[in-house]
Amino acid sequence: MNASEPIGTILTQAKLDALRNRIDALPSTFDYKERLLELFTKLEDKYLATLVKDIQLDSQSALVVSFTDEKFKDYAKIKVLVDDQPVAEVKNGISSGGQLDDNVLTILNQADAHVVTVVAELPHKSYILKMISQDILLLKRQVEALFETNDQLKPEVTQDLLD
Repeated sequence: MNASEPIGTILTQAKLDALRNRIDALPSTFDYKERLLELFTKLEDKYLATLVKDIQLDSQSALVVSFTDEKFKDYAKIKVLVDDQPVAEVKNGISSGGQLDDNVLTILNQADAHVVTVVAELPHKSYILKMISQDILLLKRQVEALFETNDQLKPEVTQDLLD
């Protein structure tokens, strides 16, 4: 592995599964097995965190979960939870509870969402891919509304508005 490349481009879940199998095959008496599993869990957590690019709450109160690329379709279960309750699920690229268009999952009517969590459920563990509060979602939406599509401030944005 080249350390200068992003983790999401050099790893796959298949590579991680193979590594986990090699660690699991070590004898339980092997002194470093527990430490290897801890390090592996950190690596897998960092890799899985790259699956979700962004979460937004749009102006129609729909949650928009943007996945980084197609890798999320390799997972048997990715859940979107709102206030710890499942509102959508993606199983190997097939969604329920939301509309999946390419790498974007849209879940309607989420104005009352206080905390949004995206979770990947793997056979050995569930991982939080991304978590965000309603306050942050609303703040992001307000800030993004200040810009045009070319990353320029809209003409009506003044210093008074920013203050």
